[in-house]
Amino acid sequence: MLTTLILDFDGVIVESLPPLKTAAFKKIFSFAPPPKHLDEIIAFHLENGGMSRYDKFRHIYANILHEELTPLRQRSGSRANTSL
Repeated sequence: MLTTLILDFDGVIVESLPPLKTAAFKKIFSFAPPPKHLDEIIAFHLENGGMSRYDKFRHIYANILHEELTPLRQRSGSRANTSL
């Protein structure tokens, strides 16, 4: 009988960054049409594994996409509100 269920999505017990979080970043930034900088966005994400996703979004919009990170985009995490 299962008595305990442990969910680890922050990488403390098991490193979840590469498969799970990278898939999420690809989905978030694969709006139509996908930005020409998708590879650069994913590389930045992987190189900065310990950085807050909010800081990552600010950097991606300001320095890679060169677009304003509006409150709506900040709340949804992307231009398109998608789910995994």
